[in-house]
Amino acid sequence: MVCDAASSKTPSDLQGGGALPYLTLIAPISHTAQFVEAVLPQPWKCKHLAIARSEPCLLIRRRTWSADQIVTSVRLLYPGTRYRLESSS
Repeated sequence: MVCDAASSKTPSDLQGGGALPYLTLIAPISHTAQFVEAVLPQPWKCKHLAIARSEPCLLIRRRTWSADQIVTSVRLLYPGTRYRLESSS
């Protein structure tokens, strides 16, 4: 999803910094939510990922808000045998 304020901009309007700095300027991120879960993918997703129907996957759902408006919403699906989730501090 794209904020209404950004929908009229063209790539030439973003010179020197790309989309992220511009979008952060006009719609500062106020909070985020991320969810990670193990799932069995739908048959059509198995075909796109070239995996067996029985292969577990990691589903990551992420949303970001600016004030009370959702500005991004994504679903990422990764085959479990090809990726791992890692965190360090």
